[in-house]
Amino acid sequence: MASLIDGDLKATGKVSVGNAATPPDITGGAGVMVTTNKANGSIHMRTDTDTLPECIHNGAVEKLGFAQNSIECRLPNLVANSSISYTTHLPRNAIVTAIRRRYTTAPASAGGNVTASVTLAGNQILASASENEEGLSNDTLTAHNLTGTTANLKGSKGGKIVITITSNNADMTGGTDGMYYIDYECN
Repeated sequence: MASLIDGDLKATGKVSVGNAATPPDITGGAGVMVTTNKANGSIHMRTDTDTLPECIHNGAVEKLGFAQNSIECRLPNLVANSSISYTTHLPRNAIVTAIRRRYTTAPASAGGNVTASVTLAGNQILASASENEEGLSNDTLTAHNLTGTTANLKGSKGGKIVITITSNNADMTGGTDGMYYIDYECN
């Protein structure tokens, strides 16, 4: 037997609907919203501080209501046997999801190394503190590997991001028109 609440419902405590073994159907009526709380139509509002809300649609996990955003960072040309830094800030609370870069002419050094470091609020967010910038194809967008420490990828509005590229040898060539893209999802 179904019960009907016609009008406002106010609960001052916890409201439980269904259970894990028999999840309920949730219908907004008049075609406004129909969600079946089952494997291929679930909405999962996550409370874990490092996991964004998501829904399952056609068997695939989709972020719920969050658009991918990107910060574009135009670097100065690299200088042999020197370091350059670029500073930017997160425009809102976010989780960094990718860091990609490209150079019109990629950096190279036969006798040394050209490495990158990216920090968010002082924490390293690349897989290591000195990621290799050499061996890239000219004018090709290439992703860096991110740290496995999820907490380091999470930043607050205004969180300071510093990109540092270092050449440790005078024979470095290339490194022109560098662009970094910091992809993030709001949280």
